[in-house]
Amino acid sequence: MTVTSAATERSGRPGEHSIPAVSLRGVHQSFGAVDAVRGIDLTVAPGEVVAFLGPNGAGKTSTIDIILGLARPTRGEVEVYGFPPAAAVAQTLCNASQTCTRRVPSSAPRRVPSKCEPAHLRGERPLLYR
Repeated sequence: MTVTSAATERSGRPGEHSIPAVSLRGVHQSFGAVDAVRGIDLTVAPGEVVAFLGPNGAGKTSTIDIILGLARPTRGEVEVYGFPPAAAVAQTLCNASQTCTRRVPSSAPRRVPSKCEPAHLRGERPLLYR
């Protein structure tokens, strides 16, 4: 699968910047006999917004895990701002946060505990924003 961004299509290169925010080249991820990600090529320019859409089992979560350094690809190359994913996360070039949702009784205050707030409400940078 090859994915090109709108910035790449317009200019022939990833955005106006020399270093892409995310670069995946020939990335594969297998779990035993199951191929979760099959040869994705993706370039995302800094500041570009990208949505991962697809059916269950299409490899969306596996791809994000690879970008964040939470999983290693079976094959292929991954860079985040020119660094391997783990190094980019260690240098705080990107981060991820998990938000939680839960039912709150209508009589309870509307404020959600801070550990469950989205990253932007806690004053943190969202994923892949620099």
